[in-house]
Amino acid sequence: MSGTEFLPGRAPVLSRRSWLAASAGCLTAVGFATHQTSAFADQGWEKTQQQVSGLVSAGQFEKALQLVSAQIKANPQFAPAYEQRAWVMLDWLDLRDEVALTDLPLRHRYVGDPATGLSNIDPPMEVRRQYLQERFFEKYAPPAELKAVEQDLAEYRQLTGNPADGLAIEAFLAEFIGDLKRAKELISARCANGRATPREYLIQCRILRNDRDLAGALAAADQALTSPEILNQASKQKHSLLRALNRTKPAADFFDAWQASSSRDVRFLLARSLSSPDQQAQIQDLERLVDMLPKEAGIAYSLSVRDIQVRKDLEACMTHLTRAIELNPRSLMPHYARCGLKMRQGDAQGALADINMAIKCSPYFDMSYQLRSRIQQKLNNTEAARKDDLRRLWLKDLYQLAANSSAKPNDAEIAYSLGRHYARGEDWNRALQSLSACLKQSPKHVQAMRQRTEIYMTLNKLDLALAEADKIIAVDPDFAHYSLRGDVHALRKDWDAATNDYENARCLDDRLEQSLRQRAAWHKAAGRLEEATADLERAGSIVKVSFETP
Repeated sequence: MSGTEFLPGRAPVLSRRSWLAASAGCLTAVGFATHQTSAFADQGWEKTQQQVSGLVSAGQFEKALQLVSAQIKANPQFAPAYEQRAWVMLDWLDLRDEVALTDLPLRHRYVGDPATGLSNIDPPMEVRRQYLQERFFEKYAPPAELKAVEQDLAEYRQLTGNPADGLAIEAFLAEFIGDLKRAKELISARCANGRATPREYLIQCRILRNDRDLAGALAAADQALTSPEILNQASKQKHSLLRALNRTKPAADFFDAWQASSSRDVRFLLARSLSSPDQQAQIQDLERLVDMLPKEAGIAYSLSVRDIQVRKDLEACMTHLTRAIELNPRSLMPHYARCGLKMRQGDAQGALADINMAIKCSPYFDMSYQLRSRIQQKLNNTEAARKDDLRRLWLKDLYQLAANSSAKPNDAEIAYSLGRHYARGEDWNRALQSLSACLKQSPKHVQAMRQRTEIYMTLNKLDLALAEADKIIAVDPDFAHYSLRGDVHALRKDWDAATNDYENARCLDDRLEQSLRQRAAWHKAAGRLEEATADLERAGSIVKVSFETP
């Protein structure tokens, strides 16, 4: 999306009257001519707001965007339009996040109990979900559209002359990218003393829900319901919270009232498509959502699930899965599901291509390797199937080790075990991170230093490996550690140092012999024939001793 294709959203927090009062107070800063332009723009602003609100409710964000952008183009000094456009963008991003069901196991920001994130593919397993979510958050990149929101917020504040304006926008930005600490700093005090705007209460609702404070989140949702601009967003939150609190009757009554007033709103349809006991009605709602939001991969994926569960229509399921992949090729679940469907149809090669893509999207999801192992067996690729089985078992152990590390982040032994496990899986960067965490807690942990040395050797970071080996010998001058440092010197082709360390290690084996022969070649090339002969003779005696020793 280009910088001019802003997304549509909500009406400004300031009312028409309050904005005019604010404008009157800052005429000296903005200027009389600017105020005249703004006042002129304000004449049709109320009608524009109503049109934008209707378009947003119907999911027609791009049209709403065009409407607000036209207002800004005609009157570039009219501050409320910039605030409106920022909320349009954020509301669209918020909805896109809600319908991103294809990424549900890997959401950076979730709605509801996160432990249910894998319920559509496996009985929930908290340690797996937690690990996958952490990995997703590491690679999560905020949408490029957030830059446009920041630009509109800056323009809005410049025009109003008040850097405190747009506080809710700033808080939403922080909450959206997962910076909950910053979001709390911005709005918690205002929510606590009752001075927050409805939008701020909506943000507070999501923050409290993330903190598992469902009762507090419900109270914040009730405060957010006071604004017609965010009525459906707040309603979706309240209905979901009532269900999470097992308040079945209030949830049903609230849902009926919501349906009576907003049956065509995109968020209402989304909520009903996920919660209605009538599966045929779910399909109808999803089909309507496909028409309203044709570019959302999550809806196409959800419809593919209903194709299998309800209609038993494999062809329609394949069509919707393919559409979901086209819209969001980086999502795990459509590739994973289409792989299973192709296996069901007997297309093993096509299934293999899809599961390879699923693994590329999320290389830490153990069930993908389980499925690929089955495919490899079907294709008679026995060795490849065996490797996938080993990888799956490695990942299951990894989930538990990572959970242990999260529970006890200052435990050096747990950090060492996690680092060693990463090294076994050849995940070198994370292995180094865990080993460094171990050494931070226990600086003389020789096993962690040794493991780190071996990783540096594997990565050909020989200066780091040598420095680490020196530290090990300073702590524990054991013969095995001299042997390890000799290996580092040998990789660096420092045959003098390698030979000395092997001798200190009493390693009269092929490593010392090889070291001596390499040093002999080095002496010979430099014209030191006597030294070269001595090294070769000693290498030969080592071979003889090794041969004669029973």
